[in-house]
Amino acid sequence: MWVMIGEAFPLNIRGLGNSFGAVINWAANFAVSQSFPMLLIAFTPAHAVNAEGQGIAKLFIVYGVLCFAAIWFIAKFTIETRNRTLESLEADLRSRAHAKGHVEAGEPGTN
Repeated sequence: MWVMIGEAFPLNIRGLGNSFGAVINWAANFAVSQSFPMLLIAFTPAHAVNAEGQGIAKLFIVYGVLCFAAIWFIAKFTIETRNRTLESLEADLRSRAHAKGHVEAGEPGTN
């Protein structure tokens, strides 16, 4: 994950982008840690003999589904970085942005 974050931003904002990625990662870790006890109680049936074990199983299935959704998202929306230089990645990302109509500040057509 940390390698991909470092490669996803152009050189001029790489430090800021890495910082933003780290904050998002720690916020997601915090959300999972804080939600786990509350969700465990919510998924635990009140009438079961071994209620805690059943709640953990259900909760881990939910987290597993979220992991598969994340794997699908990464496979669909991230670019392949293997055997490519940072400069070629940046050029590819810039060409994709231009193809979608995004222009950078200082280019013709911007104010």
